[in-house]
Amino acid sequence: MSKSNGKIVDGSVVEYEPKRPSFHDKPLTPLMMDRAKRVLSELTTGREETYSGAYRKVVDCSKKNDNTVRNEVSKLLKHPDVTALLEASKSRIDFNKARQKIFTAKLVHERLLWEADPDNNESASVRVKALELLGRDSGMFVGVAASEDPRSYEQALAELQHLIGDDSDELVTHEADSLIESGEC
Repeated sequence: MSKSNGKIVDGSVVEYEPKRPSFHDKPLTPLMMDRAKRVLSELTTGREETYSGAYRKVVDCSKKNDNTVRNEVSKLLKHPDVTALLEASKSRIDFNKARQKIFTAKLVHERLLWEADPDNNESASVRVKALELLGRDSGMFVGVAASEDPRSYEQALAELQHLIGDDSDELVTHEADSLIESGEC
């Protein structure tokens, strides 16, 4: 028995007219695809924040009310071809944001290293702050309050001198003492 595109009425099969293809079943025309690309371009460049706003910039909507524009945008964005474009745009934006975040973090880290170098900066407070920020970045101060540090001043100073090198004992002691006297530490 063959499948029928119909329903049974009074024991006999009544055939339906074939369903008209919907907007989503048809491929987009070149004009609609261009429109969709321009709307996505408006969104991805950050010039417009809403789909409706981007659509209004691309298409003349002066004679359309807000609901009509929203319906047209909704139909356009639900089309499989546009959905694929939108997903590609979102992943590209996410990738660019992540890359920018990594680039900025590298720049900040390099600048902090430069600031912490005594050859580049004579101010002890700036160097100490740069070292503190580098330490936080590496996770050294996570969940540890200053009052919870079990080391004494002498132990911490000895540890710093060991890390910096024994030849700089006098410099570290002098800078630490001056910070304590000035109240910066």
